[in-house]
Amino acid sequence: MKKLIASVLIFTCICGLTGCTFKEEKNLLENGPWGSQAIWADDKDQIYLICTKDSDDAYATVTAFLYLATRWQSMECNLKKGTTTVLFNTSSQIVLEANAKMEGEKLYLSDFKMSVGSFAGINFNIELSKFSYEEQIDKLPADIANKLQK
Repeated sequence: MKKLIASVLIFTCICGLTGCTFKEEKNLLENGPWGSQAIWADDKDQIYLICTKDSDDAYATVTAFLYLATRWQSMECNLKKGTTTVLFNTSSQIVLEANAKMEGEKLYLSDFKMSVGSFAGINFNIELSKFSYEEQIDKLPADIANKLQK
């Protein structure tokens, strides 16, 4: 009987955690960078998430621009399915991973893990705010604007 009760408790905990992660993932997809066309930026201008969305797409395509070393690096930014982990990747490899959390209108990225050693020096707890795409697209740093036009 004790084994049955323990099994039920473990199953309940696992289901509870999974449900929690599902709600957080859904919140990120709907209210975070993937929810609409927008530009997300931190207050130190170290990272921009450029989110573009066609009317037919369920979610926005997110391109991250991170200021690393002495220049802007562009990467894809994806939410790992079934988690709240954000992957920053090039066409050939995952460069960074971070935990994501929405609190109100803010996106928090934390606990970064680097896959490539040359990307040291990034602030490892980042708060991003959402801005209107139309209002911010012309206010981006010139290097980012040039990369977007290509």
